[in-house]
Amino acid sequence: MKITKEYAILFSVIIACILYLSLHSGDRTHFELPEFGDIDKDAVTSIEICTPDKCTVLNKSGDEWLIGDEKYPADEDVTRRMLNVINDLKVTSMASASGNYKRYNLSDDQANIIRAFARNKLIREFTLGKVASTRQHSFIKLPDDQNVYYARGHLKPLLVMPLDRMRNREILSFDTAAITQVAVLQGDESHIFTRRSAPVPDDEDATRKEVEPETENTPKSEFSWFDEKGTELVLSKAQKLLNQLSKMNCTEYIYDKTKDELTDSIKVFKAMDGEKEYTLSIFEKPEQSATYPAVSSENPYPFTLSKMQIETLEEVVRDVLGLEEEVKLEF
Repeated sequence: MKITKEYAILFSVIIACILYLSLHSGDRTHFELPEFGDIDKDAVTSIEICTPDKCTVLNKSGDEWLIGDEKYPADEDVTRRMLNVINDLKVTSMASASGNYKRYNLSDDQANIIRAFARNKLIREFTLGKVASTRQHSFIKLPDDQNVYYARGHLKPLLVMPLDRMRNREILSFDTAAITQVAVLQGDESHIFTRRSAPVPDDEDATRKEVEPETENTPKSEFSWFDEKGTELVLSKAQKLLNQLSKMNCTEYIYDKTKDELTDSIKVFKAMDGEKEYTLSIFEKPEQSATYPAVSSENPYPFTLSKMQIETLEEVVRDVLGLEEEVKLEF
């Protein structure tokens, strides 16, 4: 009788445990996670990114995205990734229902609020916290929902960033095939390189300074580059200078000065196509600075170039001129 009673108590405890576990695990297993449908990325006209300190708004104007009231052109790759993240947002599981948001960097003094609009209609909003320990998920919170969720991906670097990373940092761009003259000016010194039709080969002409070895794979060019003395230059080296100047990006922008306030350039690069002159002007590096102030004819804002960019330009020009490595073109 005693044994039967003990079995009955044990059976009751087991049933209670099973009921407890099934009810609580059921809450987790059958909890319906939020789902997001696709948005029409082409219809998005505004993206708002609010940190605890400030809000940054990107507005679409035609095919271009502009940042803030200043209307700085935004980087196309950055805005494309932002739209992809906002569209592809996916919750994989619930992280917490405790309301302890600080732990996930989702409290008011930590969180980043992301909103996307189609004209004046809010089509997506979420609050972004820190990345999870796996680095494969981020913590997010949704409007009118106290829960914290795991969202797929490390999202913060793709959405929350300094202004300079959002901006289009291309400061010089041109079609290298259209350029017919390049000038490098430094003080009273200048070097001018001009493109002309390729000369007819002459077996008796041994006056050319340096020519590229021709092989079966060497493309035949219809033009050559010459210096101001009429000496033919190595085509690939002249082309390298053009490539270096075209599609050039800055290190960062200068916000406390305008283009007109930068004077007395130490070096100027000019590329001309017969109709337009593309100019890059470089100025003296401030003390204790690692970058050089510069301006371009193709960008309305002053910016900086890194020491490595300056040294690379110097090396390419020296190579075109056929100077030895120890001969410096000092800035």
